[in-house]
Amino acid sequence: MKKIITMLVLCLTVITIAACGNLNDAYHDNAEIARTGDSNSTRGARSSTIGNELTVSTTGMTGTRTIWRYTANSEVDVTFSYSLSVNGGGKAKLVLIAPDGEVIILAENTDNTTNREMQSQTITLRRGNNRVKIVGFDAPAFDLKLTVNVGRVNW
Repeated sequence: MKKIITMLVLCLTVITIAACGNLNDAYHDNAEIARTGDSNSTRGARSSTIGNELTVSTTGMTGTRTIWRYTANSEVDVTFSYSLSVNGGGKAKLVLIAPDGEVIILAENTDNTTNREMQSQTITLRRGNNRVKIVGFDAPAFDLKLTVNVGRVNW
C-alpha cells in the first residue's frame, strides 16, 4: 500500500510539473503569449484602477497576465498610453494580442530601464477579441501605467 501511495504522489507531481511548464518560456513564445489563459507567478503587487487607467507596481513577476480586453465590432482606432520601468533584474514587455493571435510589442524593457514618461500609440484594432498582456521574464520588479480610451483595464 505504501508503494502505491508513493507511486501515485510521484505521478501527480510529474503531471503537475509538466502541466505548469516553465513560466519563463512564455516570454519568448508568441503562441504561449497569445493563449487565452494566463500563467504567472507574481509577488508584491500593488495596483489601482481609476476609470480606464491602470497603475501596477510589483516586486517580481514571471509569466503572462491579461490587463486589458476589448471586443471590436469593426475596425477601430484605439490609443494606448503607457510607461513601463523595470527595476532590478529580468525583462518585461507589454503586448497587444490581435484576434488572430498576432502578438504586437507595445513596450519592452530590461534590467534597470526607467521610463517614467508616458508613450502613446494609436493602433487600428481588428474586429474581434483584442487583449493586452504584461509578460515577465526572470521575475522583474516593474512599474506600469496603462491608459486605453476603450475597453476595460484591470489587474
